[in-house]
Amino acid sequence: MRDAGIGPGDRVAFLAKNSLELFEVLFGASKLNAPLVVLNWRLTADDVAYIMNDSAARVLIVGAEFAAMVDEVRGELRSDLLILVLESENSYPAWRDRYSSAAIEMPSAPDDVALQLYTSGTTGSPKGCR
Repeated sequence: MRDAGIGPGDRVAFLAKNSLELFEVLFGASKLNAPLVVLNWRLTADDVAYIMNDSAARVLIVGAEFAAMVDEVRGELRSDLLILVLESENSYPAWRDRYSSAAIEMPSAPDDVALQLYTSGTTGSPKGCR
């Protein structure tokens, strides 16, 4: 992720059902002090767009079964958002594998944010919690 320009404070979003890649992304982002925004796969397309914009995530890694929903709201998302599909031969795996897997040493502090989770928004828009 570092070689792709992701750095401290940059949000990395993940929208998929449970998968091994979630942990790969979580630990990779954590090593960069880039908070992970885990999106609930039961959210509506409008809620996904809201959270993506509110969190200002630079990358969205999405499961193939949710790619059509993301396409629905693509026009509402930031224009420089990198969207990678998990189960695609030419997307997430190819993107991940073209960069170095060398260990990195990124300093961290006790108040660094590791996860940015969102409430369900039952009484309004989802709220970011960290």
